[in-house]
Amino acid sequence: MVKTCFDFVRPSFYLLFPLLFLCASISPSGSDQFVIWNVGQGQWTTYVTLNECFHTDFGGEKFNLRAVSQLCAKKKNLFFPTHLDHDHVGFHAKLSRAFSSHCVFLHEHIIAKTGDTKKKIFHANQCEYKPQYIQILLPNIKKASQQRRVTNRNPTSASVVIKNKIWISGDAPKKQERLWLKHLNKQIDIWVLGHHGSQTSTDSSVLVHLKNLKTIVASQRYLKHRHPSVAALKTLKVRGHLPLLTEHWGNVIFQF
Repeated sequence: MVKTCFDFVRPSFYLLFPLLFLCASISPSGSDQFVIWNVGQGQWTTYVTLNECFHTDFGGEKFNLRAVSQLCAKKKNLFFPTHLDHDHVGFHAKLSRAFSSHCVFLHEHIIAKTGDTKKKIFHANQCEYKPQYIQILLPNIKKASQQRRVTNRNPTSASVVIKNKIWISGDAPKKQERLWLKHLNKQIDIWVLGHHGSQTSTDSSVLVHLKNLKTIVASQRYLKHRHPSVAALKTLKVRGHLPLLTEHWGNVIFQF
């Protein structure tokens, strides 16, 4: 059974989701948890087990060390950036200072632009293993070492599947989303929208393929960045989905 909790719930939204379990704060639990942090525009998710915290992306506009420390301070912290845009990796320095036990995964397509301060991540402590519950899907492009110039890092974005139940699609464009479908378990029921719900992502074929989807979450800030886009919302509505927005709900926590 999956329970869904929120940090700061707007009561007017409760009527839309009457069957959801609501909680007032994040607290340690004996069960696994999956958190989509309310970082404003950006992305930071954490899958919490008994001994580990696996962070897929770790950037955004708002950083809440106290909340994540409640869950992860005494555990091994593994960081996986889908790509190196600042709104996906900007918290790395703060987190690496906060957690003594930590390491970073870097996939073979990950790229730092010339003069990019994110190159520091390449010198971070590299993880020696990948948790068995994690599946990493790589983009269908040339490896970083074969690319001469990069103006847009979104096509270099990888995506992550957790326990065949959760899909985090990074900033991958629609074309790449379609290519990944053959690798996605149809039983996935939680999708963290690609590119914060941008019109360049959220392909309708994903919704057709993932027939078991129950929850779609967008980590975004509409008032400033207009995410999720009108086009993405229309695509979701046609398929009968209403996304949870971190801008409205705060941190979204799933308990397994």
